Amino acid sequence: MIAAAAMDQRGSLAEVAGQGARIGRHRQGPGDFKTLVTDVLCKHASAILLDPEYGLPATKTGNGKGLLLAYEKTG
Repeated sequence: MIAAAAMDQRGSLAEVAGQGARIGRHRQGPGDFKTLVTDVLCKHASAILLDPEYGLPATKTGNGKGLLLAYEKTG
């Protein structure tokens, strides 16, 4: 059974981050947000789908799970 988590959003996430997305007290960019969410979700998923634009730093926190990279251009 495959239970992949998807974190390949780019445009909408970058827009929210540009408006001052915060995690705790610190302002975070899209890459930081994806790293945090990937760390949490990969404990419960068999794979993670990320984008190479903002998601590359999150590939290091995949906890040994499968990795899928989106390759299409956003928009």
